[in-house]
Amino acid sequence: MKYLFPVPQNFRGKKDCILVAEHPDYSLEIKGDERIVRTAVVDLIERFPAESQKWYLADPKHGIPFGEQVDSSDSNARRLWRIEKRVGSVARYFVDGRDVGAVNRWSYGSGVAVEAPVSGDQSPVSGPGSKSTPITK
Repeated sequence: MKYLFPVPQNFRGKKDCILVAEHPDYSLEIKGDERIVRTAVVDLIERFPAESQKWYLADPKHGIPFGEQVDSSDSNARRLWRIEKRVGSVARYFVDGRDVGAVNRWSYGSGVAVEAPVSGDQSPVSGPGSKSTPITK
């Protein structure tokens, strides 16, 4: 399965960043093995960390880790879980909500259910908490 996400012209060519579309500001469309994200509102978070299982400050608008590593005792710190080659959808999960996973399906670990119509129709993604699809290296 492949997710396709619109990249605004002014964000193209950026590296080490993540694109964010917040629920309910997008819809998902199924077209064969592709999932097409339809959104008019896309934000960019720069300096998205490359290392997993480390603590970073959370972006104030979206709560996604960014920047340099910080100590876990900082109340604004979030622990990032990701794999090296790509980033999946982003969800906050685990007991205290301070872990942010960027490796999972949208319904794994976050209680988010993603539904999409087949071929052409657009409807909102169900479930709050789905956040993003990325730009990576």
